Amino acid sequence: MRFKVLGIITLMIHYLVSQKLREEDPLRVYFENIDWSFISRLTSQFYSKKGMKAFNPMSMYKALLCIYLGEANSERDIATKLRYDVRLQYYCGFDFFDTPEHSSFTVFRQRLGCSVFYEIMHQVIAQAIAVGLVKGLLNTATDSTHIWAYSNKFGFKLCDHKDKSQCDCLRYYTDKDAQWGHKSKTYAFFGYKIHLIVDVESQIPLEVIVTSGQTADNEPANDLLDGALKNHPQAKINSNAMDAGYDDGKIYEHNAQKGIAPIIALNPRNVSDTNSIDHPEVTIDKQGNPHCRKTGYRLIKDGTEPSRNNRQKIVCSPTGCRANCPFRKECCGESTIGKTFYLYPQRELRMLGIIPRGSDQWKLLYNGRTSTERTHSQLKTTKHKLHLPKVRGIENIKIHVFLSICGLIVKTIGLSLANKAL
Repeated sequence: MRFKVLGIITLMIHYLVSQKLREEDPLRVYFENIDWSFISRLTSQFYSKKGMKAFNPMSMYKALLCIYLGEANSERDIATKLRYDVRLQYYCGFDFFDTPEHSSFTVFRQRLGCSVFYEIMHQVIAQAIAVGLVKGLLNTATDSTHIWAYSNKFGFKLCDHKDKSQCDCLRYYTDKDAQWGHKSKTYAFFGYKIHLIVDVESQIPLEVIVTSGQTADNEPANDLLDGALKNHPQAKINSNAMDAGYDDGKIYEHNAQKGIAPIIALNPRNVSDTNSIDHPEVTIDKQGNPHCRKTGYRLIKDGTEPSRNNRQKIVCSPTGCRANCPFRKECCGESTIGKTFYLYPQRELRMLGIIPRGSDQWKLLYNGRTSTERTHSQLKTTKHKLHLPKVRGIENIKIHVFLSICGLIVKTIGLSLANKAL
């Protein structure tokens, strides 16, 4: 009888709260525009029908997501607020008299594991694609950002030396998975790297990989692309823009095999001054312009031939400095057009590219690379908290990253649909 009375009181409280809440309440906008039913399917295997009834996993996930939507600062904070805030209780779906302690969230994360949180993230991304936020032939961009570990970056010395500043003895780190990494020659950090591939237009991530800080940016690039294509086959990718840190032949080849144009800046450390290609008479500069290997004069691009594997036609036209070339008669004979060369992008992907390096189209697509930087900036705001992990270990860091990305996407979907309804 007591439980029935409590149930009736809870229903009455929820009804009264629903009448008082504003239509434009951010949590209402965010949560009501997402279909959360998939969480029950993904988590059912982790719960038994016997024994004490557990908290609804959908409610637990929503409560965790509230942290990454700016409603709380930590799991302890959200547990405290749920105890007294009927608004949060209503939107998360908890009973007024039965809300979780902060330790329940630790148990929830450990029970599901990072693989389930990863699946939930991709289900939310799929909904962003379904409502039209990600659409058409996509131009994507790949880049990484770093986060500092929730740990003393200097560690603790394991020795008994009095002057430990001059000691090289072993150190103990509270986060054993974090590593020192570099974002530039002058900036080092102790923590993790977050590698993202993002739709340029919507700035919505399609895939993420979390690694320790010492991992090079280019190492997970191919796995990132494969993950995006595998999890979202309905998203057709046209190009993939990356900075000079991804100037790697394997990345060019992998993208080209998938039918995707790699738009990658040349890394000066990877090329010689001549940036030569495998052609006896033509070389390419850093902007993708062809030059005569013998004289250094710039040659003229004269279009491509789709019927012949998109080979590029290059002409040594007798104009400008080329008119006075001492080798003109030897090379071109009596031709009024000039000698013609052919370059094959499929053979010289790195220097020529599927989309000609240095062309207006190439420059436009490369400029879209900044979308990843804007996504990183949004994730690192105080609302989405990517840069403020309160957990240690790479498995927990992955869950932190997946929740941060979900918070961003849920907010984007909610605001987009709310604006369309106006």
